[in-house]
Amino acid sequence: MSDLPVIYDITGPAVKTAEELRQQVIETATRLSPGITTDLPGSLIEDMISTSVGALLVCDQARVDLINSCSPYGANVHLLKQLGAIYGVQQGEGTNTSVYVVFSGPPGFGIPKGFTVGDGTYLYTVRRDTVIPASGQTEPVYCLATTGGIWAVPAGTVNQVKTSVPESYQVTCTNLTAGLPGTDEQSPASYRAQVLQSGMFGGQGTPDCYRSSLQKVVGVQENLISFHQATLGKWVAVVGGGDPYEVAYAIYKAVPDISTLINDVSNPSGAEVEKKTIPITVYPDVYQVPFVVPSSQNVEVLITWNSASTTYIDPAGIAKAVQQNIADYVNAIAVGQPINIFQIQDIFLKSVEGLVAASLLSMIQVQIGINAAIKPPVPESSLVYGDTYAYFSTSAAQIQVKQYGSSN
Repeated sequence: MSDLPVIYDITGPAVKTAEELRQQVIETATRLSPGITTDLPGSLIEDMISTSVGALLVCDQARVDLINSCSPYGANVHLLKQLGAIYGVQQGEGTNTSVYVVFSGPPGFGIPKGFTVGDGTYLYTVRRDTVIPASGQTEPVYCLATTGGIWAVPAGTVNQVKTSVPESYQVTCTNLTAGLPGTDEQSPASYRAQVLQSGMFGGQGTPDCYRSSLQKVVGVQENLISFHQATLGKWVAVVGGGDPYEVAYAIYKAVPDISTLINDVSNPSGAEVEKKTIPITVYPDVYQVPFVVPSSQNVEVLITWNSASTTYIDPAGIAKAVQQNIADYVNAIAVGQPINIFQIQDIFLKSVEGLVAASLLSMIQVQIGINAAIKPPVPESSLVYGDTYAYFSTSAAQIQVKQYGSSN
């Protein structure tokens, strides 16, 4: 099999036919033993040739499968990880919940890495040394939960200092903005897309380089990465999660001209934008890298449904089948992108297909609430937009599903 072709046209490798492989075996045998007779029925030589052809068919199929799997599109999980290693992309193992905490206290008091704060339920540790400046209040400091899991961290809840502090020092803390829930282990499908994108790192321009670089930063969530054009020639780097210095360095490596980056932007609703400017030292120079950390928008989805079915349909069963699927959709929407009511209706239909036939559903009415206010779709569309520099966050408990005319 050493003479198998290794260069293919656009159609890729193809499996050889049994006749082609048989002819190849006969030619090899004749070359090694001139005059050999290979086609006498019932002879040992003919039997060996037939057996060899069967084995070669299996080997040739394995050859084609292996070559076809040498790309992010078709690789099995093991080979996909090897391709990822070539591009420097490791499969995400999940990240803990994170939060930015502001410390207040006497100027000069050091907050070392590992300093622990809490919200009464969970503990969070400081990831990078800092010190309280002359103003008596630090900039927001990146903290990471000590335990894995996914939970919400509302603003103002991380207000307990757990590390011992001398009695003569009054040190307090709080989180001015909501924290970022953790993530589960990255799925093979998501990792496959990341490996493919990393392979285009140098060939698709700044946006792909930017996204690929930031996905390598531990804690950064894929749907919270955006490279938004604010005005002509000015761009906003939007990144959710990750240590701010690691994030800034990834931006520095990916964006050819960081002078085009700005963070002096605003949200349509007037909600405050969390802006960061991190110094990156490339000796002997120091570069200021501005970016925006997206804020959280709490979402409630109100679904009213009805059916023409003459048999009883359990409303609680419908709600249970729908709630988590819609919550997953909302939480996965990329920063700055809208909620699509048509897509929610489609998720509803697919979620209840085992409970009620789609042809019997006579109503699926959807309303979206953002930060406790009903938000209508853009006129002549089904799209409900939030803020430009914010992401949607919800849970199954915030997806209200009721049957039309029911008492609840």
